[in-house]
Amino acid sequence: MSTVEAPQRGLPPTDGGPGFFQKYGVPLVFLAPTLVLLGVWIVYPTIRTIIRSFYDREGDSFVGLDNYETLFTDDTLVTAIKNNFLWLLIVPGFVTAIGLVFAVLLERIRFSTAFKVAVFMPMAISLFAAGVIWRLMYEKDPDQGTVNAAIAVVKDALTLMKDVVGESDLMAGGKDGALQTEMPDSVAKVLSEKPEAAMVVLGDFAPGQIETKLQPETGYNVFTFPSIEGSKPSVVGGGDLFVKFKDSPAADAFLEYLTTTEAAEVWAKRGGFSSPNKNLDEGVYPDEITRTVASALPEAETFRFDLSDLQPAAFGGTPGQGLFKAFTDFVANPDNIDQITAKMEADAKKAFQ
Repeated sequence: MSTVEAPQRGLPPTDGGPGFFQKYGVPLVFLAPTLVLLGVWIVYPTIRTIIRSFYDREGDSFVGLDNYETLFTDDTLVTAIKNNFLWLLIVPGFVTAIGLVFAVLLERIRFSTAFKVAVFMPMAISLFAAGVIWRLMYEKDPDQGTVNAAIAVVKDALTLMKDVVGESDLMAGGKDGALQTEMPDSVAKVLSEKPEAAMVVLGDFAPGQIETKLQPETGYNVFTFPSIEGSKPSVVGGGDLFVKFKDSPAADAFLEYLTTTEAAEVWAKRGGFSSPNKNLDEGVYPDEITRTVASALPEAETFRFDLSDLQPAAFGGTPGQGLFKAFTDFVANPDNIDQITAKMEADAKKAFQ
């Protein structure tokens, strides 16, 4: 009579199982590329950002929790939280709906695989691209970082201006007199029979700000602003925009006419206007000074719109605040460049909210 023994449960198989490498090494090999990328692009930047938050703007001095104190006492934090809340409410649902539509459509067209790759590609590279772009923008070296380059340019410009406004004797009435002088009065101090100053930096409309008996060329003149550290010829000015509020053939024809040489001639003959039209005969301008200023526009290698004209009025065009306040503070205390530029940045941020 034979007996059968029941199998013992819980015992390891007698024929040998997968080794340590097969059990743990192979999965790690497959996971390694992902872990490396996550570590490089997510884990390390996160840790580095947290550490960096305990230092000042330049990253040189340890400030502890000062940045967090500023963050949580700033009104912009409330706005940021509201924006994030709206993003969480709207974007995920919108993205899901669009994704569902794409998923259905991609199953019904030819070359669906190629289209799937094209649709998914932004998701694959967005974190990488965003990381690189922001890294370049915030690079501390102004020669490489876009944001700090802009800040450095402003500081460099103020440093050069300091050589002028830092010397009270170079301004009519001294520092106090300059701070109390309105724009028309600054023109009058130069374009008068008994001038108090030798130069005023202003646009080609300056003679129209006052009544003067002086004649162009003999009584006053213009000159090209000197190159600064090898800068190329450039022109700073303001532009006139034509906008139609209602479509009509007549409006279209009028706007098209304004782009012609004939229209430019009508305006140029009146003075106080420089046309970018390269086909305009410079002889139509009323005097030699106007011709000199106007000819610089089409010949310039670089044209820049005046900064104040490009900003919200609260920052660029309101006396007593924004840029007006910043530059009067600079004239009053030209050594205070770092604080003035920081105030400019804060005022600009507030104006653009």
